[in-house]
Amino acid sequence: MLWNASWEIIILLVIFCLGLYALKGTQGKSIFKGYVLVFIILFVFTPLVTDHLELQNFRNVLDKALDIYLLAVVVIFQPELRQFLNRLGNLVTLGSFTTNKNIDDEICESLLFLAEHNIGALIAIEKNTGLGDYLNQQCVHLGANVSRELLTAIFIPHSPLHDGGVIIRKEIIAACCCFFPLSEKKLPISMGMRHRAALGVSELTDAIVLVVSEEEGWISICDNGQVSHRVSEKELRKKLAEVIYQTTH
Repeated sequence: MLWNASWEIIILLVIFCLGLYALKGTQGKSIFKGYVLVFIILFVFTPLVTDHLELQNFRNVLDKALDIYLLAVVVIFQPELRQFLNRLGNLVTLGSFTTNKNIDDEICESLLFLAEHNIGALIAIEKNTGLGDYLNQQCVHLGANVSRELLTAIFIPHSPLHDGGVIIRKEIIAACCCFFPLSEKKLPISMGMRHRAALGVSELTDAIVLVVSEEEGWISICDNGQVSHRVSEKELRKKLAEVIYQTTH
């Protein structure tokens, strides 16, 4: 009996860890923890009390409610489950890429080229707070190495991928065509929707968001809800080097 109980505990722990992995980088992670806590209270501790007090009818209700509660997982976490399956499918693909040690240079050179040619761009670099909530079925999932050629090609006007923003996660271009929440802050007229979207992401996460203005050809950096407008190449390279170092160490 003790051996069987140990295996049950191990299986539950594995399921819990898989759930956290599936929700890694999303706001659903906190919801999952609350879901598990309610499960433990309702269907682990409460039955012990009902058995002790011989409340058989209440115990029968709990047994029937358990099936509904478990089924609700599929409904509540449907987007996260899709993302988890997609992540599992991409594990082999991601593992085949070699590490790009100079991605800060790749990003910088791409932004400088886009700015020089007045081509708008929006790039979010994930740090500690995951950007998984913006990796949905509307995005185009790439899982490709960061390169100036690919980043430039994505934002070329009239290309199928130029709308929305790019998310860079752990030296990989995770996706493009991502749409971010818009900030409610009052911005100068020279800053359009890209700047508002970049600022919106930086207000909700610790991501560094880079913007190229299509109208002016200037590069801006959004960090912690603040905008650094018209940054120089030197400032851009310094910021990128800091961010890439933090996200790869």
